[in-house]
Amino acid sequence: MMVNEIDLEINLSDGVIPKLLKSNFETQDYDDELYRYLVTDIEESEDALSLVEKKYGKLVLDVFRYTMDTDDPRLDLLSNDYFRLSQEDKYLKFIENVFYLNEEKVYVDFVYFSDENKILQFIENKMSRLDRIDSYILLNQIDIMRKDQNDMYLIEDLNLLKLFIKCFLREILWCNLYFPKHPMIVSTGYDLGLPVIVKDKQDKENYIKMAEDSRLFLKDTGKIVAPKL
Repeated sequence: MMVNEIDLEINLSDGVIPKLLKSNFETQDYDDELYRYLVTDIEESEDALSLVEKKYGKLVLDVFRYTMDTDDPRLDLLSNDYFRLSQEDKYLKFIENVFYLNEEKVYVDFVYFSDENKILQFIENKMSRLDRIDSYILLNQIDIMRKDQNDMYLIEDLNLLKLFIKCFLREILWCNLYFPKHPMIVSTGYDLGLPVIVKDKQDKENYIKMAEDSRLFLKDTGKIVAPKL
């Protein structure tokens, strides 16, 4: 009983805004082909991602089971802000489970922008799309990025990771997340669809199950199409 009471106590650390941590990918000790492949080609990240997609295949984390036809009336939901925001908790639940599965470590890169100032300007222009507490967190990251000017950082805080997922879904940030323990890449996408690459077959099956548990679909875009009625 005493342990539960201690766990409920408010600490000074609860008032500290989470932050990105400096990280040099090339000094990490993860012996993983997918991880290393992208790190060594980080200057040409988009080309590296394309090559990895060809080797391992690309999945999409989506709220829709099937890829919709152009005349599907549900396409209108993608321009409905209420609908989009109402789906976010599903993604946040999934990413929380993924975070703990990967021992609370995930790397993030900002290599889609060659100029650090362009990243910061892009983010600041989109700030109005965030809730107030999330804007506090993101502004803190902008300060860190201005000082460090790195392309890559480490995330060890769940609230910070959830902010990134919200930014992905609201199309505020353009970057990649790398989960190293059970190698997976999650990237910014469009219309609630987040591109995903998973190296290992067993990990892929586990992630698909985790998505379903969160009422999402981790689907192979090349194979799954809507059935004809």
